[in-house]
Amino acid sequence: MVVFTRDFSDLSKMPDLSGAAPVRWCSICKRDSIETRGSVDGENFPFVRDGYFEPSAKVDVGIMCAASEGPGFDATFDH
Repeated sequence: MVVFTRDFSDLSKMPDLSGAAPVRWCSICKRDSIETRGSVDGENFPFVRDGYFEPSAKVDVGIMCAASEGPGFDATFDH
């Protein structure tokens, strides 16, 4: 799931890419958007989502994990 937050977080449902394998994410900052791509093989990064904002806006980009339901899960970040 990829979520964009502007005053509040929106919600994007997508299939779980990971199964039991790591997921690699790529965020590309453009003039007025952030393009997000995800990969399970480290070679193919299909498009997942665009988040739009005012061109003059200051934006912070980062990765976090959260469970919208249930008891949660463990997550590890590297690179």
